[in-house]
Amino acid sequence: MSCRISRVLSCTLLLLAIAVAPAAAQADLAAPRITGIPRDGDRVLAGQLPASTSTNLVAVRIDLTDTATTTLTPTVEGSAFTASLHTLLRAGQTVDVRYFANGGWSPWSDAVYVQPRAPSDLLYSYDDDDNPFEVAAFIGASMDQFASAEDRAAAGLGSDANGVNVNTHVHMTAGFEMGYRLIGHAHSERQWWVFSRAIYAVRSGEDLCTSAAAEPQFPCVLRQSGSDALPALSRIIQDAHSFETISGVRFDIATLQAASQTPVKWYAFGQAGAILLEGADSAKNQWTVGMGLRIPEGSFKETRVEVGPGRSEVFASHPWPRWKVHGFLAFPIAGSVRGYAEIRTDADVPSFRTISLFTVLGVHYEIGDLVKK
Repeated sequence: MSCRISRVLSCTLLLLAIAVAPAAAQADLAAPRITGIPRDGDRVLAGQLPASTSTNLVAVRIDLTDTATTTLTPTVEGSAFTASLHTLLRAGQTVDVRYFANGGWSPWSDAVYVQPRAPSDLLYSYDDDDNPFEVAAFIGASMDQFASAEDRAAAGLGSDANGVNVNTHVHMTAGFEMGYRLIGHAHSERQWWVFSRAIYAVRSGEDLCTSAAAEPQFPCVLRQSGSDALPALSRIIQDAHSFETISGVRFDIATLQAASQTPVKWYAFGQAGAILLEGADSAKNQWTVGMGLRIPEGSFKETRVEVGPGRSEVFASHPWPRWKVHGFLAFPIAGSVRGYAEIRTDADVPSFRTISLFTVLGVHYEIGDLVKK
């Protein structure tokens, strides 16, 4: 009996010794440290091992999350090491590291923040995919306010009155817009974008959101954020008698007020397109170059103001030079559905004899967010 008890105690002590050995080894190991400043977009992490320490295995952890820990084989030179990561580091993340030696893992190093690539880059949380492709659909109530007689005639709305009319035509408009970021990330100070926008019934439209023209259109448009959105969008496109397409490039130059709650992007752009009107002899070409300010994140994401010279063949008597101002206010409604108010002004300079102002109040559907996995 005593022999059996002795054997059980011996086995127990042996198992305890095996279990405690890695912990003891870890307690004897000093923590490594990360050297240099990890920056957004880095794929290599550099660090320093304690003196007289060798290893062939390190673990890198992102945001102090064990599920985001990757085990890697480092390149070691003396006490310095580098590790090639499987994914790019993103500004705002934290990263720490440990190494395997003497049968156990060392303690984690002090966590350090991944810094922006440039000092003025934006620093905020990122989507996991940071998708460079954006696509959206929109429906709005368009008001051709302050349209000149020439502008109304070009749009096929009649020109029986001379001079400027106010609120000459209210109708529904709809369309799609797409953008792709060629260079940079969502937070990068300098970004290159290509974009395209298609607008149906931009200058003519027989459809209204309400059954009566005298009723306010915008409250009705806001109610199109549910199951009625797709039929309304399809009906506007189907009945449209005019179509406008705009494509161009945008270059984000700098971030203004980067440390504030509402930083803005200062950018340059160039765009060109055409307006197709039913019954017109040919398309009416237009182009614009200019500068703008844009809010990239937050409740007012994509709110922007841009201004620049351009040409508009809709105004046959004064197609050039013209100054164009575009204001776009975006605000949240629910989830991927956002409201917007848009004002576009087109005037000849310096006489201002032909001028038009469009006001659009509508709803914006972020299709990319709706289908995000």
